[in-house]
Amino acid sequence: MKKLFTLFFLLTAFLGIKATNEVHLGFCNGVVNKSSTVGATGRNWVDAAILLQSNMLQAYASNSLSKVRVGLASSLNIDTLKVWVRHSLDGENIAEGEILKSSIVRGWNEVALKEPYVIPSDVKPLYIGYSFKQRGSINAISFVQETNENAFWVRLGKDKQWTDMCSQGSLSLEAVVSGDNIYRYDVGISNQAATSISNSNDISISATFKNFGTETVKSIDLHVGSSDTDLATAHLDMDLPAGKLVDTTFVVSGLQASATLANTLFIGIDKVNGEPDENPSNDNVSLPFANERIVLLEEFTSESCQNCPRLANTIHTVLSSDEFKGRAVVVCHHDGYSQDFLTVPSDTEYTWFYNYPTTYAPALMIDRYPYFKTKDNKDTPVSDMDAEVLKGALNARLSVPTYTRVNIDAEKTSEDDLHVTVTGFRARPFCDTPARITLYLLEDSIVPHNQQGANAAFRHMHVERIINSTWGEVIEWNEDGTFKYEYDMHLAENWDRNQLSLVAFIGGYDAENPNNCVVENSQQLSLNSILTSGINDIQKEENDTPSELFTIDGRRVKDTENLHGIFIMYPRHSAGQRGKGRVVIK
Repeated sequence: MKKLFTLFFLLTAFLGIKATNEVHLGFCNGVVNKSSTVGATGRNWVDAAILLQSNMLQAYASNSLSKVRVGLASSLNIDTLKVWVRHSLDGENIAEGEILKSSIVRGWNEVALKEPYVIPSDVKPLYIGYSFKQRGSINAISFVQETNENAFWVRLGKDKQWTDMCSQGSLSLEAVVSGDNIYRYDVGISNQAATSISNSNDISISATFKNFGTETVKSIDLHVGSSDTDLATAHLDMDLPAGKLVDTTFVVSGLQASATLANTLFIGIDKVNGEPDENPSNDNVSLPFANERIVLLEEFTSESCQNCPRLANTIHTVLSSDEFKGRAVVVCHHDGYSQDFLTVPSDTEYTWFYNYPTTYAPALMIDRYPYFKTKDNKDTPVSDMDAEVLKGALNARLSVPTYTRVNIDAEKTSEDDLHVTVTGFRARPFCDTPARITLYLLEDSIVPHNQQGANAAFRHMHVERIINSTWGEVIEWNEDGTFKYEYDMHLAENWDRNQLSLVAFIGGYDAENPNNCVVENSQQLSLNSILTSGINDIQKEENDTPSELFTIDGRRVKDTENLHGIFIMYPRHSAGQRGKGRVVIK
């Protein structure tokens, strides 16, 4: 199998054939947007750039980088537009060009380099960028939503630092390479992802194929493999003219069972129109699996809140339905309306997410995603909601694929101590701040002191007992995208070992923006089987009387004092019904 290159970005270019052949190298698929959220304030110089790696540029050795295409969302207030080629973001220009105000337009601006840069065979990575002088505040930097590594760098002012915004999208910028040595057969892959097909070893692959060559593509032969082995092949028929792209989904069969459990596979193009692809540098890319997303629901509640039991019941009903069973975990924060005997400091700190001077309960967050609005029309991840709104938000979140996994393991190291190990994987970055892991110990079925709006059967659920850090700990990623996090917990004596669980999640944290702390994936582990043997002391619960105790051969025991041995107890509730039997020991 030919060597596979793991690419953390892919050259996704628009190809145009002119009198001399040209190829446009970039990440934006030839798209420029007419509005933007990125820009600088006041009179300033603004810079933006992409990085083209050596293995991409080597395919065009002996051709010339002759022009740069700049996509602007607005030309208002822009006086001068300069383009440049550098070996570092703050390095000297090795090629440059510019146009003045009268030639600058909203949309694509093609700027010729004063001296074309001939690409050598040993070319170093090149930053392709632009700078413009603005007379007033303007969001002129166009970018597309597709994310690629090294596809979006900005500096919003000469006194500012360069910022990596690759997790937000890809800059509308293309380097134009021209010459007589552009390939006839050259297809590249981007936006590739795979999902397992239930009850089989087949996988469904979605990908974008782009024709960088001069010939119309009629067919592609490709392979799927691990780092050192071909596992399966596929043949695709298509009609893909030069310079065009196609999004497609197809099934690959015949994979080994272990392949669908791998963190990452690879997909590679072998032939185009039955001929070898002439540019192997963009043929072979990593193929991340879209994994199951577990949504984190965070409920703000308190005992003095009359309506909090109503939202708790809504959450329970929705998550118990077939549609959402096993697709979400819940953590309760006892603050927002008022504090109570279960409030811990992090509960209060999390009211920052309301993004509003006053807070309330009941309220809910869904993966801390800013689906909602405050009273003054600001974005916020917090809102009260009914069942239909909750279902809609859950469906919206679950429809977004995640290329991450989170797993929890725990080991009891003493009667009151627990060692927790969280492992996970990411196939690509998912936030523009250092990713963090947050770990909770939760307790269920806590008898309330004085819960307003609740009946006698109400119990506090998903109560936060231990947290590793309010805002999580920064994850140390391994080169293969995996991580391992360990944490020791000491359990209070009065916590019910049958009602404890762990919740871990990974996500971003932006201390300046409560709307930029989105949770990417979560997991939960019940500790019942780890902390207990399943055989417990006889416990008298509130409103329960251990009035019916039986030996294991079915004989009822009338005298429950001074007992020794194993028994089955059926609690009798205050309403008269017999409860579920459980094994006990005395």
